[in-house]
Amino acid sequence: MHDFDETPQNLEEIHARLASKDADIVKIACMANSPHDVTRILRLIENSEIPTVGICMGDMGMPSRILAGKFGSPFSFATFHHERTIAPGQLSFQDMTDVYRYESIDQDTEVFGVIADPVGHSMSPVIHNAGFESMDMNRVYLPFRIPKDHLNQFIDDAPGLGIRGLSVTIPHKQEVMASLTKIESGAKKIGAVNTVIFDDGEIVGYNTDLYGAMVSLAEAAGEDPDSQWLKGKRVLLLGAGGVAL
Repeated sequence: MHDFDETPQNLEEIHARLASKDADIVKIACMANSPHDVTRILRLIENSEIPTVGICMGDMGMPSRILAGKFGSPFSFATFHHERTIAPGQLSFQDMTDVYRYESIDQDTEVFGVIADPVGHSMSPVIHNAGFESMDMNRVYLPFRIPKDHLNQFIDDAPGLGIRGLSVTIPHKQEVMASLTKIESGAKKIGAVNTVIFDDGEIVGYNTDLYGAMVSLAEAAGEDPDSQWLKGKRVLLLGAGGVAL
């Protein structure tokens, strides 16, 4: 079944109807109009008694193509070449295998990612997945396009998707703070978060830019990064990023 307009509200009913036709495998592909649609399709795969291929189309649905195997889908779909895409949000075979290592993803794979809107330009998946592979970690890092008005719902859904951590960038660095259960002191002072960790029921926000900048400055000045060596000094700050604020 293909629905190029939406992910129907009666998804389970449609699946049950298809499964009743004595099929060996059921396939459902729907357009994702929100990140929550990805959660719905993956839960459908996980809870199905018959092997099910579930895919959300579109850029918001792309993570479902990679995570399908984690939730029990017998296979996913890819295009032979990125210039020959035949469905919205479809990845090339090379990206599926080389960047995301689809064939090594299983139910124990830990999920990480970057949330932004837009997110397609991000190089973070290439960098982090290469790092995970080099360290032989059963982890995958995905780009999640999350519009502002879907941010809170996505943070609620994240643990159920197996997400352990997120990089946070524009436009969510400040807005995401309202969805957190804890905020590290440095991030709280800055008023912006660039990292979210899901740990034992807690959703904790950090700002790693602060510590990266402070350690770099201390090393350049020959000072101890853990000391208050900048206290009382006058600083010229060039820039207008989240930490500069």
